[in-house]
Amino acid sequence: MKLPRCWKCAHIFSWKQAFRHRDGETTCPVCGSVQYLQQTARWRSNFVPLIGVVLILALINIEEVSGLSYWLAVVGTFAVSLFAYPFCYRFTEQKEDLF
Repeated sequence: MKLPRCWKCAHIFSWKQAFRHRDGETTCPVCGSVQYLQQTARWRSNFVPLIGVVLILALINIEEVSGLSYWLAVVGTFAVSLFAYPFCYRFTEQKEDLF
């Protein structure tokens, strides 16, 4: 998994820069061009929390889980999904709809 690149100057975004986008739009700090999330990147980023939810539900169904363990799993999944989001992003020069 790699961090996204600018479509114009090939600048590699830092995790923090990639995480800070508004409505799928950000600006390259080097060349100043507007970056939009690709349609496939939007789909990929939607599946990150879904995988976490499936894992938590599987954990609950496999064995009896205490309340504290459940909440630790939820918080851990949330933290991992937040960390993984920018690695799912790819930018393009045109705004693409989700469908």
